[in-house]
Amino acid sequence: MFAGDHLFRDLRFDLGGSVGGDQLDLSAPEAGAPHGQPGQNMINLGTYVVFRINTLAWMTRWLVLNRDLIPLISYTVGSVGLAIMTVMNIVLFYRLMRSDFMKSSREKE
Repeated sequence: MFAGDHLFRDLRFDLGGSVGGDQLDLSAPEAGAPHGQPGQNMINLGTYVVFRINTLAWMTRWLVLNRDLIPLISYTVGSVGLAIMTVMNIVLFYRLMRSDFMKSSREKE
């Protein structure tokens, strides 16, 4: 047990259980449950584009434009970090599109 474990003891949630008492249910919706409304899906997509894709593009543009002003190690670490974040954002964008806009094979049946 770590020294700081007692600080986080009360912050743990039951991720798969039912809602009851002070537990937070963060499990996936049931198979028959409808997805969000079309307007909610578009807002979700819009916030993803603004706060993930545009922010990442701005950071990449800034790093490229200022590469002569920053040390090589900072440029390298920043470039590798942005490359990793780009891959993560692509995967998350696919998951967003799949969950909000593409019907799964289970829902078609």
